[in-house]
This record gives sequence, structure tokens and C-alpha cells, in this order.
Amino acid sequence: MNRQPGHSVVPGAADSLLHRQIVDVLTAEYESGAPPNFADGTPPDVIACAWGLYAQVHRHARAAIVLTEAGMDHEAHLHIRAALEHAVLLHWVTERGQPGVDAVLANQAAQVDRSVRTAREAALALAPEIEQAMTATRTDERKASQAFRKVCEELGIVDLYFVYGVESQFVHPSVLTINSYAGASGLTVAPQGDLRRGNFALLAPCLIWSGRALDRLVPGQPRSAQLEALAESLGAAAILPPWRPAPPAPERKSRRKGGRRKRK
Repeated sequence: MNRQPGHSVVPGAADSLLHRQIVDVLTAEYESGAPPNFADGTPPDVIACAWGLYAQVHRHARAAIVLTEAGMDHEAHLHIRAALEHAVLLHWVTERGQPGVDAVLANQAAQVDRSVRTAREAALALAPEIEQAMTATRTDERKASQAFRKVCEELGIVDLYFVYGVESQFVHPSVLTINSYAGASGLTVAPQGDLRRGNFALLAPCLIWSGRALDRLVPGQPRSAQLEALAESLGAAAILPPWRPAPPAPERKSRRKGGRRKRK
């Protein structure tokens, strides 16, 4: 029986080689392949968004491989977190279709507006090409994290949001990263501890989930059997749960009754 998504992210010692093999196979297939022929009627925006997210998952996985082989397992965590975020958002977009794409674009536009407005308020002279680049790529970290949590809640995978939070410790200044350079014998120039344990255990299901999400947009879902077999070998779910709209937030009751009280 498959475990729920997210339970496979903590690897066992016997599974580490299998996780790495799956990551190597799936990244190699991506690099030697080409975009598939999507089902007729799939909105162009959905195709563009899904393929972009799918491609980025594999690029981050490849970057993690390169860093790991260079002895920089600590730095690979940045790409692990990014791969997880892109894989989950890809599934969410394929679940929601055009409304999902619209939500992604609207959220990005709001973040860009805030960033450009902040720069102008700080009296920074933005060259046209810099402002254009910000429009294409700028992301507000706090807002992005809040949006990702909402996506995880709607998919019922808050456990993966917890994993995302752990990986975020490697992205921002944290006690975890600071302490990794203080060993038992004093300060060190390289991070201490077994930091690679879990990298490929998280990357492997991310690649499987992103593959299944994209495959659902292709006639016949030709990769489903392969990806489900790989997930089964890991004891992981082959696909993330379906999207469910979040329940409306409860109304907050006003503490005031009968208007403002007069001061005595």
C-alpha cells in the first residue's frame, strides 16, 4: 500500500542508492527528450505554465546533482526546496487548469508591483532593463511562502509545507546553518553533519509527482505506468492529492457593541 505524499521524504539507509538512481534516470530522460504533444483543447496558458514548472523541477534536480558531486551537499538544499515548491505548484495548476494559471499570474503581478513601488520609495533609480527583469522574475519571499502554504492546505499536504520549512533553513540565515560550521573541535571551513541524507529522498518523489502532473495533460498518459512503478518502489504516492477549495475563513466578531464608548 502506498504511503501518503510526504511520508517518503525521510530516507532509510537502504533506500539512498535507489533514490539517487531514480533522480539520475528521470533527469536524464528529461534532458534527452522534448516537450510532449498535449491533449487537444488544453489551454495554451496551462501548457506554458505546466511545462515551465516541470522543466524547472528537473533543472533544480540537475543542479542539486552537480553540487552534490562537487561536495556541496549543503548548498544543494536550495535547489531541493525550489524543486519541491515547483512540483507542488505544478500539480496544483494541472488540477485547477486556467483558473490556477490566472492565480499564479495575478500573485506574481502583485509581488512585482510591491517590489517596484518599494524601490521607487527608496529613491532607487531603476534602469528600464532592470525594471523589466524585475517584472519577469521578482518574488517576495514572505508572500511566496504564504501562497505556497495555501496551495499545500488546498491539496491536503501540509506535511510537505513542513518539509519546505525545514529546507528553508538552508536558504536563509538560520541557527542550523550557523551551527553547521562549529564542530566539536572548533570552527570549520566546511559544514559538518550528514547534510546529504534526505536530498535525493525528497528529489525522487518530486520528479515523480511533477512527471505524473504533466502526464495528465498528455493523451493516454503514456508515462503513468513507469512513474507509478517508481513510486511503488519507494513506498510513496505516485501523484499528489486532488485540489479542494479551502473553506471560507470564519467571520471575526466585532468587540464593539453600540458604537464607541465615551471617555470619562
